[in-house]
Amino acid sequence: MRNYIYADFIARLNNAKRQYFKFIKVNNTSKVLATLVILHNLGIIHDFMFVDDRTILVNLKYYKRRSVFKKLKLVSTPGKRVYVDLVRLAKLKDKSNCSFYIISTNQGLKTDFDCYIQKLCGEILLKIEL
Repeated sequence: MRNYIYADFIARLNNAKRQYFKFIKVNNTSKVLATLVILHNLGIIHDFMFVDDRTILVNLKYYKRRSVFKKLKLVSTPGKRVYVDLVRLAKLKDKSNCSFYIISTNQGLKTDFDCYIQKLCGEILLKIEL
């Protein structure tokens, strides 16, 4: 039994990148689906499609035999939640030029840039290193 489906999703993406998999199957939850939409909009994955009600097939993207992303790192876990306000979000953006954060806000999942523009804060879910 999987306890934390979002961590399983991130681990599958990282493992598929190391093994040069073209497709992977992930569980269909609202958080996973919102993250896939963001990853597709950022150009990190080609596309995704629904296999059935519980499964999504993700088409990974490679450029010259290298994955588009270096690493996906889970920031918040069920045991340790990491929240960010606008001041800390600005500091995170100054530190990391080649990485993105996915933040869970009251308006859904957003990237750190969108949160900074719309002046939103929330829980940091994922760090994407490019």
